[in-house]
Amino acid sequence: MQENFPLSISGLKGDVLENLLNHIPFGFSVMTGDYLVESVNDFWLQIVQKTREEVVGKNLFEVFPETKEQLFPIFENIKTTGEQFYAPEYSIKMIRNGILQDVFFNFVYHPIYDEDGNFQYFATVVIEITDLIGIKSKIKEAEERLRLATESTQTATWD
Repeated sequence: MQENFPLSISGLKGDVLENLLNHIPFGFSVMTGDYLVESVNDFWLQIVQKTREEVVGKNLFEVFPETKEQLFPIFENIKTTGEQFYAPEYSIKMIRNGILQDVFFNFVYHPIYDEDGNFQYFATVVIEITDLIGIKSKIKEAEERLRLATESTQTATWD
């Protein structure tokens, strides 16, 4: 059974919004100010490599204790300042396949308020880019090797 998203956009019925959020090609989640995961889409579950039952209704830092040191200050700052947090190419240490790994993301944590202006939820939009970062690193290494090779032979190729 899918969890209903606690959001609505003017003019969209809840089931239309829920269907939309479940089929967008990036991870989306909603979490309370107490870090309880309320809603996630399937893409978010793929990114974190967990099932819906493992995360929905649970505290984020109980499910992912390895992330608390990095993410807790970010969330607290969002609650204090009311400003969203955007992080391109952000590395988070996560346990995958039993191994603590650096996993890279482009993500936004955005505060959601009730009608009275009180903080209510964090909305998260996330895309994993670990493979992209790996490719960029290999390209930089190849460029450096080429630079060293051309400098050591005192030759160069010009376009």
